Amino acid sequence: MAEAMVTKGKSKYTRKIDTMHTNYGAAATRAQGNYSKVGFKASRVSAYNSAWADMPTNYNAKVTSAAADKWATNWKAAMF
Repeated sequence: MAEAMVTKGKSKYTRKIDTMHTNYGAAATRAQGNYSKVGFKASRVSAYNSAWADMPTNYNAKVTSAAADKWATNWKAAMF
């Protein structure tokens, strides 16, 4: 039973990778706008906004089919 659940979860994760990349990139404007409303000083908001230049590339490098194996191992350890 556990292996079937892990296999199903890995399959769903792998199928959603392209969508996750797209959604993450699309969230940049919303994330930056919300961060600026938190009340941090201008230099902190500017640094956060500048970091977004690299964040989607970093996210895309981490969210891969290889990461599905890591997800499966961690999920199985937590659930069973």
